[in-house]
Amino acid sequence: MSHPPRTLALIAALLTTSVAFALPAKKGTTVYYHTEQSTQPHVLVESNGAWANKTRPMRPVRNRPGWWRSHVRNGASSLVFQHADSGEWIHPLEQQNFRNQHGATEVFVKDHVLTYAPPEHAKVEEVVAPRQGAAPHKLTVILPPGYDPKAKKSYPVVYFFDGHNLLHSEYDPQGWAAHDALTQVVLDGTMEPSIIVGIHAPPSHAQRLDELSPYYVAKDNAGGNAHAFLGYMDKELIPFIESRYRTRIGPHERAVAGSSVGGVTSVEAVVTRPDLFLRALSFSPAVWLGKEQLVTDVKNANSLSGARIVLYQGARGEGGLRDEGEKTEKLYNALKGKGLVDGISLFRKVNEQGEHREKFWRETLSWGFSSLFPARWDH
Repeated sequence: MSHPPRTLALIAALLTTSVAFALPAKKGTTVYYHTEQSTQPHVLVESNGAWANKTRPMRPVRNRPGWWRSHVRNGASSLVFQHADSGEWIHPLEQQNFRNQHGATEVFVKDHVLTYAPPEHAKVEEVVAPRQGAAPHKLTVILPPGYDPKAKKSYPVVYFFDGHNLLHSEYDPQGWAAHDALTQVVLDGTMEPSIIVGIHAPPSHAQRLDELSPYYVAKDNAGGNAHAFLGYMDKELIPFIESRYRTRIGPHERAVAGSSVGGVTSVEAVVTRPDLFLRALSFSPAVWLGKEQLVTDVKNANSLSGARIVLYQGARGEGGLRDEGEKTEKLYNALKGKGLVDGISLFRKVNEQGEHREKFWRETLSWGFSSLFPARWDH
């Protein structure tokens, strides 16, 4: 797309008002641009003091009407947009805090304004769910971008164990940063917009094992009540969520997720309660629990061909930070033996540098979300 002299003169006139970018040293920036016009917009980039000799067509963002995207390489300092139907040039207004955002790897332009978070970011709610005969359960609920309680659209749900870590944790200030991951995959169009329900664990280690572990852990004198907790989810928690939010109904529309002990229970839930869940996202599952009883449970299960399971494992670390990849390998092979197919219903990522902690799980969460409920998946 070439420029006549008049257009080039217009570009030159915009140089003093276009946005100055300071991009990361090793990564470019994904630029998202919103327009009400139906024709494809183009972006023109200035790099190293010179404007490109042609514009670049932007790509539509799936499931996000009106949004387009383009990746800007290192060295870019300014950009302007052109509407293909009218020839109009648009330059975004600079935000006051722009120069404090040098690490930004994504920018969003809507109504001529540039921001560093999507205009429709995932929303977080803190909720308390009642529990008959016991203390109520705290929940962190993350609603996807564009969620409207008055609209007819409904959403799959991911029930996340150790939900108190989704936004921050005592071991890592960022926790899983799940609200950012959900926003990213929905905006990118790689995940079906979904609701995340983070179930907070009890305060002590022993109480957490009692609630989350399917198997008794002798050294902690705790564990073994996870199946009872799944019963609570069936009778009380899931009905509470489905009455409060616009959720889809049925085991194909629900997933369960977690790490370590929660990663074990996520897979165990699909194996033993397929009436509730047919999707699981398991990070660094503690397969050693109960002398690898989870592997035995999978081998003794009926066919899992209707399920979808996503596994992540690391291969490094010492002591409590060690990810035992060889045990997860046994689980992976057992799942394949029950009808799950690589790349179709069974997904695995191995990080040779990964340890047993939030930093590595957070870095993989977007991949996990997209594998669990990929966009345009078959209901």
